Amino acid sequence: MSCNFSPVLQLLICVHLVYITLLIDIPAILHYNLYHTNDQHGCFYSFLIDRDMIRYESEYEYDVILKGGFHIIPYCLHLTEQVHQDTVYSNECIDDNSNNSICWTFAQLKEKQIISNNLFAWSVPIDLIEHYETFLNNPNSSNSASLTTIYNCSEGWFGSHCQYTLDSDGLIFNEFVNDIFLAKFPNQKQARSSSGTCYTHLLCDRGPSSSCLDWREICNGKRDCINGDVDEENYCTELEANECGVGEYRCQSGQCIPHAFVRDNDYDCADATDETMEIEDDGDDCSRNPAFDCEDRICTKRNNFPCGDGECISRIMPLSMSINVCTNQRNQKLIQALLAPKENPHLFPECVFVMNCITRANDLISRNSCDQLCRNISQCIDLFRVNKCPPSLFVFPIHPVAHGHVRFVYTTNTTNFAGNKLFTPYLVCFNNQLCNPFLNLTVIYNNLTCHYYSNISLSKYTFAEWSELVETVRQLFLHCSLITIKNCTNLFQCKQSSLCISTHRLLDGINDCFDESDENVIDTCSLQGPYRFQCSSDRNRCISLTMVNNGIVDCSAGEDESVQLPLFSMLCDWYQDISPLFENGREETDETDCNSHFPCNNQYTQCDGDWNCPDGLDEANCQSSLCPPFHHPCVSLKNDSIECLPIKFANDGRIHCRGGSDERHYCRNLFPELVDTRFRCSNETHRCMSVAKLCMNDKYLLVKDDKRCREDEDAICPASYFQNDWEFSGICSLAFNEQFHTTEELLCSLTDQYSKNTVGGRPERCLTLRHAGYYPPLTTHNAPKLTENTIDRIISTHIHGNKINIINRIWLCNRGIHIFIGKKKENGCLCPPAYYGDQCQYQNQRVSLILKFIKELSLDRNSVFQMVIMLIDDKQRIESYDKINYLPARDCNIKFRLNLLYSSRPKDSNKTYSVRIDAYNNDNLDYHSSWHLLIQFQNLPVNHLVARLFVGTKERAQDSRYCSIDCGSHALCMKYVNSQHYFCRCLPGWFGYFCNISHNCQCTADSRCVGVIANRSICICPLNKFGTFCQLTRSVCPPDICSSKGICVLDDSRMEEPDFTCLCNEGYFGPQCQFNSTKIEISFEGVLIPQAILAHYITAMKNTPHIHTTVFKKIPYDQNTVTLFRSGSFHILFIEFSNDYYLAVVQEKSNVSRTISTRVLPSYHCKPISDLFNHTILSYHRLRRIKYYHIPCQKLSQLA
Repeated sequence: MSCNFSPVLQLLICVHLVYITLLIDIPAILHYNLYHTNDQHGCFYSFLIDRDMIRYESEYEYDVILKGGFHIIPYCLHLTEQVHQDTVYSNECIDDNSNNSICWTFAQLKEKQIISNNLFAWSVPIDLIEHYETFLNNPNSSNSASLTTIYNCSEGWFGSHCQYTLDSDGLIFNEFVNDIFLAKFPNQKQARSSSGTCYTHLLCDRGPSSSCLDWREICNGKRDCINGDVDEENYCTELEANECGVGEYRCQSGQCIPHAFVRDNDYDCADATDETMEIEDDGDDCSRNPAFDCEDRICTKRNNFPCGDGECISRIMPLSMSINVCTNQRNQKLIQALLAPKENPHLFPECVFVMNCITRANDLISRNSCDQLCRNISQCIDLFRVNKCPPSLFVFPIHPVAHGHVRFVYTTNTTNFAGNKLFTPYLVCFNNQLCNPFLNLTVIYNNLTCHYYSNISLSKYTFAEWSELVETVRQLFLHCSLITIKNCTNLFQCKQSSLCISTHRLLDGINDCFDESDENVIDTCSLQGPYRFQCSSDRNRCISLTMVNNGIVDCSAGEDESVQLPLFSMLCDWYQDISPLFENGREETDETDCNSHFPCNNQYTQCDGDWNCPDGLDEANCQSSLCPPFHHPCVSLKNDSIECLPIKFANDGRIHCRGGSDERHYCRNLFPELVDTRFRCSNETHRCMSVAKLCMNDKYLLVKDDKRCREDEDAICPASYFQNDWEFSGICSLAFNEQFHTTEELLCSLTDQYSKNTVGGRPERCLTLRHAGYYPPLTTHNAPKLTENTIDRIISTHIHGNKINIINRIWLCNRGIHIFIGKKKENGCLCPPAYYGDQCQYQNQRVSLILKFIKELSLDRNSVFQMVIMLIDDKQRIESYDKINYLPARDCNIKFRLNLLYSSRPKDSNKTYSVRIDAYNNDNLDYHSSWHLLIQFQNLPVNHLVARLFVGTKERAQDSRYCSIDCGSHALCMKYVNSQHYFCRCLPGWFGYFCNISHNCQCTADSRCVGVIANRSICICPLNKFGTFCQLTRSVCPPDICSSKGICVLDDSRMEEPDFTCLCNEGYFGPQCQFNSTKIEISFEGVLIPQAILAHYITAMKNTPHIHTTVFKKIPYDQNTVTLFRSGSFHILFIEFSNDYYLAVVQEKSNVSRTISTRVLPSYHCKPISDLFNHTILSYHRLRRIKYYHIPCQKLSQLA
C-alpha cells in the first residue's frame, strides 16, 4: 500500500480510520437528510480534518496522529434563492409512476404505524422528521399538522418534495465533496464559465463591469478600487498600528494569536506568518481543498494577487493563458474583461481586435494566434491605421491597467514598436496626487497626468509580451498605490515618502517603502519586540521572525539559518541545501569538506534516482535500471537512440550523451541555484539550458532565449510540433508527459527540480533504518501485530471506489457543491459559510474561529463537554451559533475551526459584536463555564479569531463572588473564565442582557434550553437525542463496541454514521480500542535508578523528516522497572535522565502491538562528542564537524 495520497484523500481516510467503527456496515440504500429547513435553508454537513492533522508514519508502517484541527462544514441551499415554482413538486401526493416519490400525510403515516426513525431512509429533512415526531407525541395536534405531507424519495433524491439530487453515483455527501474538489485542476476550460466570487458589501469600482472586489483586498495596504480609498478606510490604519498583548504573537497583518501557536506547523495567522517561510505557501492547492484555512487565507505579501479562494499568485498579470494563472482563473478573467470590445466602447470592435494583436495582449485572452492577421511590422501598422482606430491619441484599454489609476495612451502617428515584438504606448498616465513624490510631471492629456513612454525607465526594456510591460508598469507605480497614513504615531515612516507602516514590518524581507528604507534600518533591536531574532554577528541587527530559517541568510554569519542544520542524510550528496555560512573567513555549506571520509554512495543515496556521485556510482547498480551493472542509460549523440554507457566514461570531462547526462555535475556546479538548468549543449562547451524549455515553442517564452541548445533540440524535438504548434509547450511539459518515450523520460529527468524524491528541487533524504536490525532481538511471544495488511483492509473497507463524471459541474458553484433541482434538473448550489448566492458567488461577512481547549490537570481526562459557540451583539442577542463536542482524552492536540454568520446582510454597523462560548457537561447537561472573545476590528468583512481556552473544574469556572451586575431573579451572574468581566446567564425560558424577556422553551423535557435565536430555542440534547428541539432519538453505543474496557462516547449527530468514539485505556488504541499498544518494559541495570525519565521516540518517515516525540514517565518508588505504552509506530527509543542518554530500542521495521523488554545499561550509554573526537575536530564549525559523526561508528563497533 502506498501512503502517497492527496491531502484531501488523506483526510477522508483518517475520518474513517479514527471515527468510524469497523463493525457497522454502510447502509445499502443511500439517503440524504437536509438540516435546518425550518430556517428556509437546507444544509448538509461535511466533516473535514485539516491536511496537517493526518500523518502516515514510517517508511514501513502506517499510523494516525491527531494533530491540527477539524471542523464540520455546512453546505447550505437558501430555499428562497434556489426554489422556483416550476422546479419543485406539488404539495399534492402524486403516484410514483409520474414522479420520484410517493407521499403520505402525517395522519396516514401514524395510521400505518410509521415511526420517525423510518423516515431517515426516505431522505426526509431532519426538521420535517422532528415535526412528525412532535405530531406523534401530541394527541391534540391540529388538523393542519395532520395534513402535512412527507415524501418517500427515490434513491439519490432528497428534500421536502424530493426535489433535489446530487446525482452522486451512490456516494455519501462527504465523499462527493471530496470528489468535487479533487477534480479541479489548473487551466480547466470549465473554470472559464464560472462566475467567480465577489465581496459586494462595499461599493468598489474595479473597472470592467464583470470585475469585483475580493474581501482579502480590503485593508491590504494598497488601493484596489478606482473610486478612491473605500477599501482602505480608517479602521485599516488601526489594524496596521495594532499591538498585541502579553502572551500573544502579532501576525504581519496586525492580527494577534496565542504565542503557543507560533511555529507549530499549523497556520493560525490568516497571512501564514506564524510559520516558517522557507517554502512559501501560496495556497496553490486551495482550489482542490475545501478546508477552513483556505477560506481565511490572505496573501503574505502586499504585492501578491488574491485568487479569491486562498490561493495567491505573485502578479495579477498572467504570463500566458496557462502560466501565472489562478486555478480558478480570476486574474485571467479580469484581464479578458479589461480587453473586451464591450468594455472599450470608445473604440470600434475592429480597432480593439487589432490593438490586442499588435500589443500582444491577445496572447492572454485567446488561443487564436494573430500571426495570420499581422505577419510583419509594416502590415501591423497598416492594419492599425485602417481598422477604424482614432487618428489621434486614444486610451487603450479604457480602464486602468494598474492600481486603479495608471493608463496607456496610444497614437496611430508613430511606429512605436519595442524590439520588433509589440506596440508600446505613446504616453503612460497616472494620478499625480498619488505619485507626486516619485515622478516629475511632463504632459497633461484629457486631465490625465502623463509621461512620454520614451522618457521614463520603461524605454530601456525590450518587452516580448504585453503582460511583461504591464507588470513592469505595475511595479514602477506600486508605491503610488500604497495607502498614506496621516497619523504616524508609533509607526515607521518611509524616508522618501509619507507612507507609514508598522514597525513589525521592518527587516521582514519585504520592501514596503519605495526607497527600501524599511529594510535598511540600522538598529532594529531598539524596538524591543519579543519576536525578533538578534544576529550574534551584529548585535544591532534584529530581524523579523519570518526571516529565520527561510532559506536566505540575513545575518552576516548566517546564524539565522544555522539554527536548523540540514539532516545528516543530506550532507555531501552534491546538492547544496543551505546558503553559505562564514566563520573565520571560511565558507561552510552542507557540501564543503566532503572528502574521502564521506562516501557519496551510501544507504541514503543508493538508487534514489539522483546522481550523488560525480560518476553516478550510486545509480549504476539498481534493479530498475535499463542497463547492466555499472552502466548508465545514454541518449546517443549519433542517432538519439538509448545506449548503455560504461561508468568509466562518466564524469571523464567529455560529453558522450545527449544533454550531458554523463557529465551531470557540470551544469549543477555552474548553476547551483537554477535547479532546472541541467541540459548541457553538446557543441557548446560552457552552455547549459533549462530542461523545461526543451522543444518549447518560442511563443511560450517571454523574451527570446539565446541560451538554448538549438542543434540538440533539432535532433530530439518532434518535427511536427517544434516552432509550429501553438499548444506545444515542450517535451517536458505536463501536457506532453503522457506521451513520454524512454528518450524523453531520460532527458527530462536531468532536472533537479522534478526529481522523484525532491521537495522544491532538493532531494529529500531522511532517516532510514534500512539494514539496522533490531535491539533487543525479536522474540516469538509478542502480542498480535497490527500489520500493514491489516491497515490496508481497514482503509479499503471504507474508501469509495466509484468514479463519477463531474468535470462539467465542479466550477458551477465556485467553492460550493452543485446539485440538480426539480424535474428539469436545473442547477442549484450548496454553499459553505463563506459564500452565498445561487452560484455561491458572493462572499459572506463572518467571524471565523480557531479554538483549542486546554484541559487543566484537575479535570478528568474522560470528561465530555458540549460547547455552544455564539456570535452575540452588545445586548447579548444571538446572531448565530454552532455546537461542538470536546473530549479532553481525544482532543488534546485538536484545534476546532468554525464560522459564525451575522443575522443580516450586510451586518448592522451600529452593533458591537463578540463571541461567547458556553460549556455544558455532556453527562447531565449541567452548565460548566463560559469564555468571551472580543472582536477588535468590527468593520472588517472577516474577523479571524484564534484562542486557547483553559477548561478547569466547575467550581473554579463558576467563581462569581465579586459580580457587580444585578441579574434579577431569572439569571445567575457569572464570570468569564478568560477575563475579569461578568455576565448574566439566563435560566431556561428567559433571554436578554438582563434575562428579563420571557420565552417559551421548545426543547424537550430531558434536554436544556440554553439560548434563543429568532424567537426559537437553542437546545442541547442528551446523548441519545438530536434534532433542533431534541425530539429525535438515535441509537446509543452498541454493547461492548469498545474493546478492552474502552469508553464509548457518541459523536456529533451531524456526522455520517456511525458516529461514536471509543476512549481507550492505556495500552490499547484503534477505532474500537481493538489493538494492543506496543508495550515496552524497561529495567535499569548498573545505573542509578532515577525518579523519572524522558522517553524519546524517533520515527522514520518516508520522504519527510523524522518525528521526535518525548514522553515524561515517573518510576514508582522502590522499583527498578518502568512500563511504557506506544500506540504509534517508532523505530528508535532513547531514555534520558540526569542529562544522560541511553539507547533502549532499535527497530528496522516498526511493529505496533509488539511487546519489547529492554534494559538501560552503561554499555548503551550515548557518549558525548567530547569523548569521541580530538580537539581539532571539536573546534570546527558545527556544520563541518557533523560530517565526521559517522566515523566513530565505523571504527568502534560498540557504538553501532
